[in-house]
Amino acid sequence: MNLTLYRDLDNGQCTLGTLTLNGVTLQSLERAWVPGPTGGTKGVSCVPAGTYRLVRHDTEAHPRSFALVNEELGVYHYAVPPGKQGRTAVLIHVANWPTELRGCIALGMERGENSIAKSRIAVNRFYDNVPWVDDEHTLTIEGP
Repeated sequence: MNLTLYRDLDNGQCTLGTLTLNGVTLQSLERAWVPGPTGGTKGVSCVPAGTYRLVRHDTEAHPRSFALVNEELGVYHYAVPPGKQGRTAVLIHVANWPTELRGCIALGMERGENSIAKSRIAVNRFYDNVPWVDDEHTLTIEGP
């Protein structure tokens, strides 16, 4: 499955966008863009626009979720290779405020000025519609 997230606002506090999945439009929330040596400052910035593989991620904090991976953009799953710079564990998960994110993407059903609402419902819808398998899904992020 090839998904596209359209970012339409980066107001310095957060980045907002939309992702349409099987006829349902989900709102997205990310941290604002903060330039860094690897295309965004690790832990405080959204990831650069581009196409990412969705790789299964399963931890106690974020069970049965997906991590974004694009080595060319410096985004890895669990570890940055020796001699490289980058970031890891950029996930799609529940959050309502940008301060609850460390470079990840949250999904919601409704958008606020600097937030989203009904995140758990949106994330459940996402995972109900995107089978939890490796190397079959991509997420293309477009916009600011």
